[in-house]
Amino acid sequence: MATHVQQQTPPVEPTKAPSSLPCTPTKVPVRSKSKRKKRKSSQLVKKDTTKESKEVVSKEGKASPTNSTKIVRGHGKTSQPETAKTNHQRVTTPTRETKEMEKSSLQSSGVTKGGEDLDSGTSQFSAFLSKSKDARLVWLLRILEKGVGYLVRRYRDNMRYKSSSATTIASNANLAKNRYEDIRCIDATRVVLKGGPSDYIHANWITLADGRRFICSQGPMQSTVGDFWHMIIQENCRTVIMLCKLVEDEKEKCAKYFPQSSEGSLTFGSTKVSLIKKTVSEHGYTASTWKVQDRERQFTMRHLQCTSWPDQSAPRNSLEVIGIHKEILKVPRENPIVVHCSAGVGRTCTLIGEMIFILIFG
Repeated sequence: MATHVQQQTPPVEPTKAPSSLPCTPTKVPVRSKSKRKKRKSSQLVKKDTTKESKEVVSKEGKASPTNSTKIVRGHGKTSQPETAKTNHQRVTTPTRETKEMEKSSLQSSGVTKGGEDLDSGTSQFSAFLSKSKDARLVWLLRILEKGVGYLVRRYRDNMRYKSSSATTIASNANLAKNRYEDIRCIDATRVVLKGGPSDYIHANWITLADGRRFICSQGPMQSTVGDFWHMIIQENCRTVIMLCKLVEDEKEKCAKYFPQSSEGSLTFGSTKVSLIKKTVSEHGYTASTWKVQDRERQFTMRHLQCTSWPDQSAPRNSLEVIGIHKEILKVPRENPIVVHCSAGVGRTCTLIGEMIFILIFG
């Protein structure tokens, strides 16, 4: 029976194998060879880059950063690049087509990079600013967009408010009549007093495009109140705008040159000033009517005082300033308007600058 079974079973070819290995056939692991090659190649690359980095150190005497390794200065040690820490993630450089696709998608969605428009390089507010008609809002957004540094640079570029040819000879010769030593009076536009022992007063002319004339004056001092009234009478002024208090923060900002409600009249040299009426307007400023008597003439005039505007600051009540602007527009153009604060350059010139803005933009 055994021989019969052996005859029916097909012959099996014996497998050639080493004597030390089992006779069962096995597959040769191909991947192990590739891994070995990769390991060998990576080791060679590391050795080469280490040699290159050492050569750079030896030639230049200092560590030179490379794309493959970083050398610690003074120690000769190398550290793996950042890509090794992220499990050798591939960093792909975007192609030109990728950039164009990204740019078009951002443009269609209205998204900008770095606060700038991708088309023109202007800020993301440019489209809104070009459509806005409110100059105040445009200015505010411009400052918010560019930062405080932009505002400081603009101030430094425009801080030289007087030309190089301006002189202050008369002011330098009358320092005792200047309230502040660092604020001089320019000769070209100063008010010249006539018929007195001195022709100097710290006041300057400003003429607007529509013909309105203003006299910007410092707040009169005790020693210059007579000169102040001399100027009012000489220049035929009928309106005085006062933008300060007599005393602010326990410091005198202006000498008392007008009578108050409890006093009837005050005399300054040959000029007598009497109070006729004093009211507080609906906007908040104080409006007074005076009668002025001199040796040669007699007239009435108005005095408008704004008390909500601190020195070197903004008005706390904007309606008060708006009301004063309305009063300015009522004054006949043949009569100059005297405007003063304490120094005659801060609040005074701001008010006149606002008047110029009103005339330009309506």
